[in-house]
Amino acid sequence: MTQRRISSKSILLVVLFLCVILCSPFTLSVARSENNQVPVVKVTASSDGTQSEKWPHHPEMVVDGDTYTCWASSANDIIGSWLNFEFKERVAVSGIAVINGWIPRNYPDFFPSNHRAKQIILLFDDGSQETVVLKDTNENQRYLLKERKNTKFLKMQIDKIYESEKGENPWVTISEISFFQ
Repeated sequence: MTQRRISSKSILLVVLFLCVILCSPFTLSVARSENNQVPVVKVTASSDGTQSEKWPHHPEMVVDGDTYTCWASSANDIIGSWLNFEFKERVAVSGIAVINGWIPRNYPDFFPSNHRAKQIILLFDDGSQETVVLKDTNENQRYLLKERKNTKFLKMQIDKIYESEKGENPWVTISEISFFQ
């Protein structure tokens, strides 16, 4: 049986490769954004689609951690509707996670009944903005911002929608939103 010797050059190449992969800015920013959620202290909205006690859709429901609840705009406030998120202090935001639309408990086919956000504009307290295009899914979608933003609040405005396939007087629904450092 022959024994192979691993050269020090091969070991050095493997170590260098691992350093490049593990220490790349993209890898670090993804890891950073995944683990450091920014707490939201207050949420306000352009409208509140709550029409009954059975189906509440208050703005703060978009940050309650429950995917079976949602914020909904009123039916006459679709394009241009907005949510404003306030943070306890100025924070560095590097990413956003969105669960678009709404699937209430025990209604698995409800997703297409309301409008869903297709394109959102994120407005920061320094006057800058960034546009994010969302997929038409109720799965968690994560997006890294082009650059980290130091901000005390963030306003998210609906710019384009996926239209409702059924339903009377549909509104825009978003189940959950969170931000990461």
